Amino acid sequence: MTWSIVSKQLRTIESLIEDSDYVDIFQDFQRSLIMRIYESLDWNEEGATPNQKRLQVDIFAVACRLRIKDCTKQAYQGYLKWVSSGVRNPEHHMIALMEGVKQGGTTAWERIWKAYKTANSPSEKNNIIGALTSTKDVTLINRILKYCLDGRIKPNLIPRVFSFFALNQSTRSTVWKYFKNHFAEFHIILGKGSLMSSCVKCLAEPLSTEAELEELKEFLKSQKTLLNTKRLV
Repeated sequence: MTWSIVSKQLRTIESLIEDSDYVDIFQDFQRSLIMRIYESLDWNEEGATPNQKRLQVDIFAVACRLRIKDCTKQAYQGYLKWVSSGVRNPEHHMIALMEGVKQGGTTAWERIWKAYKTANSPSEKNNIIGALTSTKDVTLINRILKYCLDGRIKPNLIPRVFSFFALNQSTRSTVWKYFKNHFAEFHIILGKGSLMSSCVKCLAEPLSTEAELEELKEFLKSQKTLLNTKRLV
């Protein structure tokens, strides 16, 4: 739990300085924090306790986000193993799928989307949504957002899509533009309750300036919905 909280705080700080000259320095600082503990962990979790498994997931997720070479290699190998044999490590599966998208591009994205259509368990769908939203490809970003509108992704999972997009800094402008352009459709599907509220909060979470936040508030006001802007953002 501790590293999960630390990771979230590091992401928040990074989002605040992402347009500055200091972001690379801060990422190096994060790598220095994570390397020793990363090197002490084993991707083979045989014999690990539940707490140790949770720590592995948290650390491996941070290490892959920071593009630590051994981590991205191990995760991609996990993805390739899943592709070739269907074997997966339940604890690390989302990390492997995300790395598959990052290194495998559109081909990997299409393969993972195909798996989504046949997935039955909520945890598997969650892992796949996390992977699909890790892309930087604008066309693929727009596709999954379109799937939210055409019913291929169920309404109750749409906030999860936006939640994962909030973790992908590269998608912010694309997701925000799509949401604005299709707000009426999202409003019909999500209504004015908790589903819409969750999506708006996910849009607001990565904003790093008052100007960006005000833009979001003004847009919501301009739609003349019954949303409580102050409560939402």
